[in-house]
Amino acid sequence: MWNVVYALSVTQMGIIIAEMLPTSLLTPMASDLGVSEGVAGQAVSVTAVSAMISSLFAAPATKRFDRRPVFLGFAALLICSNALAAFATNYIMLLVSRALLGISLGGFCSLVPASATRLVEPVDVPRALAIILSGISIAMVVAAPFGSFFGSLVGWRGVFLLALLLSVASFAWQFAVMPSMDTGRNITISTIFRLLGRRNVAFAMLATILYFGGHWTFYTYSRPFLEQIARYEIQGVSASLLCFGLATILGTLTANFLTRRGLWQTLAFVPLLLAMSSCGMIAFAGSTVVCIVLFILWGFAFGVMPVAWATWLTRAIPDEIEVAGGMQISSIQLAITVGAGVGGGLFEIGGSLLTLAGASAAMLGSAVLVLLSLRLSDRQTLPT
Repeated sequence: MWNVVYALSVTQMGIIIAEMLPTSLLTPMASDLGVSEGVAGQAVSVTAVSAMISSLFAAPATKRFDRRPVFLGFAALLICSNALAAFATNYIMLLVSRALLGISLGGFCSLVPASATRLVEPVDVPRALAIILSGISIAMVVAAPFGSFFGSLVGWRGVFLLALLLSVASFAWQFAVMPSMDTGRNITISTIFRLLGRRNVAFAMLATILYFGGHWTFYTYSRPFLEQIARYEIQGVSASLLCFGLATILGTLTANFLTRRGLWQTLAFVPLLLAMSSCGMIAFAGSTVVCIVLFILWGFAFGVMPVAWATWLTRAIPDEIEVAGGMQISSIQLAITVGAGVGGGLFEIGGSLLTLAGASAAMLGSAVLVLLSLRLSDRQTLPT
C-alpha cells in the first residue's frame, strides 16, 4: 500500500502548489484580468474559506461512498481548478477556480489521516503521515520559485497549465493504485459538536489554531524581518527562505522519529522552542548570524508539527478520525487567515519585532493548551 501513500503525497503537493501560486503571480494576474493586486489577492481568501467549509462537511457528505471515488473526485476538482484558472477570461472565473481548489484542498486533506490508518499497519502510521505531509513541505519550498521562474518564461496562464499537468499525473497515479476503502461508520454533522464536547479535543483544536496562527503571524512578514532586522539583501533573503523551506522538509521527515519517542512531549516542546526562538530573535536583533540560525530552526520545528498533530488525531480520536481531520484542517485554514491578519496589524504598529512577540505569545498559549489537553486525556487517549 505504500504506492498509495506516495500517490496521496504527490496529490497533496499539487494541491498546495496550486494554493500558493497566486502569491508569486499576483501582479501579472491582476494586470491581465483588469483588477488591482489587492482585489486579485482575494483569490487566496476564497480558497481558504471554501477549504474551511469543505473540510468540515467532506466526511458527513461522503459517508456512504467508497473512499476511492471520493479521493479521485477531489483530485478531479484540482484538475478542473487549474484548467479554469489557466483559461480564465475574467476575475469571476478565477474566483470560481479558486473556490473549486478550496473544496479539493479541504476535502482531500481532511480525509487523508483516516485513510493512512487503513493503508498501513498501526506502527507505520506516523511514517505514512510523514510521507504524505512531506508533499506540503515540498510544495511550500518550490511553489514560489516555480511560479516566478516559469511565470517569466510562459506567463501566469502557462504556470497554471504546468500545474494542470501535475494534477493530471497525480490523478492517473491515484487511479492506478488506490484501493476501495469503506468508511465503516455512520458520520453526521452532529459528530463535530460531540467531539468538541470532549474537552481534551476542544483544547487540542485551540492549541492547533494558536500554533499555526502564531506561525503565520510571523512567517507572512518574514521578508521584512530578513531585510530590516537580519539586514540581508535580496540574494540573502532568497537564500534564507530556501534554507527555511529545506529545514521544514527535514523537520517533516524527522517527525516520525520524534513522535515515536514521545508524542505529547513533541506537541508541547516544539511550540516552547519556537517561543524561545522568537524571543531570541528579538533579543539579538541586528545579529545576522543569530537571527538566521533561529529563523532556520523555526523552519525545522514548523515541519515537525503537522505530522505530530495528525498522529495525535489518529491516536486520540480513533473512532472519528475523518470528522476530526476535517475539524483540524478547518482550524488550520482559520489560523492561517487570522494569523496573517493579526500579523499585519502588529507589523503596522511595531514592525517585525512586534510580530515576533505576537507569535511567541501564541506559541506559549499553544503549549499550555497541549498540557491541559494531556491532563484531560488518559494514557490510552494520548500515549507517550
